[in-house]
Amino acid sequence: MFYILWLALIETYPADLRLARHYFFTGNYAAFDTLWSQIPFKYELDEGTEDEFERLGAVYDTLRAHLSTGTELEKLPDPTLEVLKTWASNCDEPGFLSEVILWRNGVQHNPDCSGGGSRPASTFITSDGKQEILKIYPNPANNLLHVEYSATGHSDWLRIFDLQGGLQKEITLPISNNILSIPIGDFNNGLYLLHWFCNGISGYKKVVVLH
Repeated sequence: MFYILWLALIETYPADLRLARHYFFTGNYAAFDTLWSQIPFKYELDEGTEDEFERLGAVYDTLRAHLSTGTELEKLPDPTLEVLKTWASNCDEPGFLSEVILWRNGVQHNPDCSGGGSRPASTFITSDGKQEILKIYPNPANNLLHVEYSATGHSDWLRIFDLQGGLQKEITLPISNNILSIPIGDFNNGLYLLHWFCNGISGYKKVVVLH
């Protein structure tokens, strides 16, 4: 318990990642969501760190889809293990987390750290990929925020957090259409973080609300 309190007091990017990991794997998803949504606001992440952060979020989203339905961490389905193998090939935080989860499922898959842990290229989350998967506009937004996405049969969603990490809206993306308008007329002016999961990929986008 002292270790957790110590992490909460440090307030550095690495400490918050470890605290978020503790919340996630102890099933405290409310605390995890609050902390995770605050991290992009608290720290000036460079391009490489932001990419790593988003891929780590994708690992958590993938695991949570199974854990929240009662699947044991040691009994993940084969398609999920194949996705984790891709992430585990990177010598970074999402790579090491994926490596541990694979090991718990009886799969040995080590990241390649011969390059000294330099930023890897992601085949799952890229700037171009995000634009093809989900578009959010206008930005700044006034009374309506439009979300354009590829309709699928998956349980895709979008969550909007305020600057303090408070969840303002949680929306399931309808599979029957690919354009959704979200009323935000009751939002205060300011910066908001949108966390989305669509077509098996998650991402983040900052949006300014200005009435």
